[in-house]
Amino acid sequence: MDVSHLPAFEPVAPVYPHDFRFRGIVDDLVAVVPECDSWAQVFRRVGITPSGSGYVSLRNKAMALGLDTSHFRGQRWASRPVDAVEVPFSRDYTPELLRRAATARATAWFMERGYTVCVPVEPALYDLVADSDAGLVRVQVKSTTTRDKNGRWVVRIYRMAYKSSVKRTSNGARAKCAYAPGEIDFFFIVTAAGDNYLMPLAVTRGARTLTLDSKYAVFKVA
Repeated sequence: MDVSHLPAFEPVAPVYPHDFRFRGIVDDLVAVVPECDSWAQVFRRVGITPSGSGYVSLRNKAMALGLDTSHFRGQRWASRPVDAVEVPFSRDYTPELLRRAATARATAWFMERGYTVCVPVEPALYDLVADSDAGLVRVQVKSTTTRDKNGRWVVRIYRMAYKSSVKRTSNGARAKCAYAPGEIDFFFIVTAAGDNYLMPLAVTRGARTLTLDSKYAVFKVA
């Protein structure tokens, strides 16, 4: 096909929206982009009011100059840094308070998996009732901050006997009783390291204290 009659092609300079604002800022971009962590900050440093079209032009110029922006935090072009505000919660994590938080952690574990949890409104031998795949189950929550000399968690799973018919110890203290079948169905155990164990009562075999070693690893839940 003969195209000799067509005029010769002449490159046309690219046109950027509001291009007059971005002329002469090459040196500024080269200097400030490595020091900034967002496009919003670049706009402020070069003295240009942010806008949608301006963002496109500024980004294109930076790309044409081969400037690295991988360190940017991904903030939107019109965002502003958030000033630090003091919050009234300065206390550190206290392992000794795990006992207070353990039931809430157990409740969250069930609810995050879609299981409804009920809390008894009257004193009961269990802490929670969970709607499991097999129906309602009674769950007693226990926590531990204690390790043995080998670094294994040790948890007390007994309850105190409050019935007057149960004989007290020689020093007058209430007796420590293992949970019996029919009183609870599962233990939910929380350790100070954040590990959780969901253990059927039957596997504890009447024990009042457990050492969470390898034989109980199968009951560890995420």
